[in-house]
Parts: sequence; structure tokens; C-alpha cells
Amino acid sequence: MAKVTQSLVAHNSKYIVMPPHKEGQEGWANLVEPDVYVLDTGQEYPIGTKFVDGDRTFHYGYMYSDTAGADRGGIGCGDLNEKSSPTTSAVIEPIGETEISIVDASSTLHQYAGGMFWPYIAPYYISYRVVGNTATSSGAVVITLERGLLQATTESVALNELYANQYTKLNTCWVSGDYSTSCMGIALPTPVAERYMWLLTWGPCIVAGGDGVPGSEAGYRGVWINIDGTTIDGAGGRGQRIGHIINDTGATYTNSNFIHVQITP
Repeated sequence: MAKVTQSLVAHNSKYIVMPPHKEGQEGWANLVEPDVYVLDTGQEYPIGTKFVDGDRTFHYGYMYSDTAGADRGGIGCGDLNEKSSPTTSAVIEPIGETEISIVDASSTLHQYAGGMFWPYIAPYYISYRVVGNTATSSGAVVITLERGLLQATTESVALNELYANQYTKLNTCWVSGDYSTSCMGIALPTPVAERYMWLLTWGPCIVAGGDGVPGSEAGYRGVWINIDGTTIDGAGGRGQRIGHIINDTGATYTNSNFIHVQITP
């Protein structure tokens, strides 16, 4: 397991934090300060790498798609990964085992690296971080866990849950919108499909506004994200809250908001 040991040395209040080990990742031990406005054609850092820039935090991810003319920056990006519900194989995995066999028809190599696995071992659900996985072979996949099982599995049991890392399949949907995704962070430059990029996940940021602008009425200080990645006031009581307005809105407001993003510190 290619773990990275690093010392956190800040340069002008900026530093990189490597994520926990995952298989199949490029950029291990790359501690070079990035330009968060540059999109990479190749992977320069492991997915999920954290970059701290003073009071702002960024996370590195892969922009899978930019649906429906997403031609603006300062916009929220969602996670397109869906839950998988595999059945355990006929093998009974003992306590302490880290290599778990599941029935799976179509997964690619390390598709779930950095994600989470929640095996159902009656009557328990306990989640484990996934380090990597094999590609599907003969209808099966082997998942490697970061630590061994606390309970032995039962053969051929359903109700298991498997999730990919939240930064591996990002999307922005300005114009069309997407009701089914949650915002993982804000893209400062214009997102481009099939590029690696940094998302702001914590700290002050100007975010594109939309309908129901936060600050348009007295007391509307909280900020929610709309289905198209723009801000909304959240008056309907649903959706994802991503932070609060920083500035004094007074009696006027604009179609962008200076907000303190509070997604992932």
C-alpha cells in the first residue's frame, strides 16, 4: 500500500494534504502548489486531494460531463455517482478479511477506490473505506478495504451498499439542471468535461445567482444551491444548504452572491 508521509509546511498560508491511500491514482506525493484556475488534461493529484489556501479549501476531482452549455464559472458541481447494491459471493469472508468478493457484472478497475462499502451482516451495517477493486471478471469483483471486517460475511446476501468517491464523476448542469445530484463544490473557472479540476469546498467565494436570490428579502442569509448549480434562497425549505451570505445585502441584490461556502472544510 503506497502510503504517503508528509509534513504540513505552509507557504504563504497554502499547503497540500494528500488523501488516504487509493489504488490506481496518479500524482501521489505531488505537493506542488496548484493554480486552482487551471484545468488538467491528465491527473496531476490523487482524487480528493485537499489544497488549503488561507481561509479557502479546495478538493481535486474529475469533471465527467458539462451538460447543457455549462459555459460559466462560479457554479456548483454535482456528484453523478449512483449507489451500487451488490450481493456477496458464495465465499464467507472471515473477521479481519480485507479482500471481499461480490457479484458484479460491469465494474471497471478501481472504480470504487476512495469510496465506501457497507456490507449487510445481520443485524449490522458497518461502513468501510474502499482502497481499490478489481475489474469485473466472470461476473465478480473483489473489493479491497482499508481495514479488516469486524464481522464475518454471510454468503450470497443482498442489501449491501457500495459508493464511489464523490469527486470521481462530477457534472455541471447550468441551464438544464439536475434534481438528483448534490453539490460537491464550486468551480471557479468554467468547467470542461473530461478534465481534472479544483472545486472550492469551504471559504469565501462569489457564486453565480439564479432564481430566488439569497438576500433579496430581510433575513434571507442562508444560501442553498439550485438544480442548475446557481444559488437560491431556500425559502421552500428543501434542497442543499451550501453556506451563508458574507456581505451586507441591504435593500438591493445582484445575480451573484459573495458567500461563505460550507460544504467540506
